[in-house]
Amino acid sequence: GVLAGVIACLAVLPPRLAFSYDGPPVPGPTELSDLVTATMLAVDAGNKSGSYAALHAMGGQDFQAAYPAEKLAGLFATLRASNLDLAILKDKVPLTSRPPTLDGNGRLRILGYYELPAKQLVYDVLYDYDPAGRRWTLAAISVKDRPLPPQPDLMQPQ
Repeated sequence: GVLAGVIACLAVLPPRLAFSYDGPPVPGPTELSDLVTATMLAVDAGNKSGSYAALHAMGGQDFQAAYPAEKLAGLFATLRASNLDLAILKDKVPLTSRPPTLDGNGRLRILGYYELPAKQLVYDVLYDYDPAGRRWTLAAISVKDRPLPPQPDLMQPQ
């Protein structure tokens, strides 16, 4: 039938063409969680100390050139002023708003949030893969807090 024809066609293709992928290694769920959590803990360290050197060091060359540690301090001023203690994130799993994606340039984008007491911490991070260091480096970041979305009222029995 049709299925046998499809299988026969796949069998004729050289394996390299059928399943070729030249991009960076796609992180598994644990690595994705660790990557986001490490980034958020670096933001927390910067918020507490006023120095974003650790976050800056996580960035790739382009990120470091565009965002010196002093500039990062200015960009995170509002979040820092909210006095959120993000150290609790080390024990929380980051939730994603949609599945992480790899774009055509091999950049990894992760959007999501953490549940905090009475708030959510929303993040949008972009990482580049550094083949020399064999690691993901920060390319762009947005982090902000927001109130928890309203919960629907439960129907009351009549």
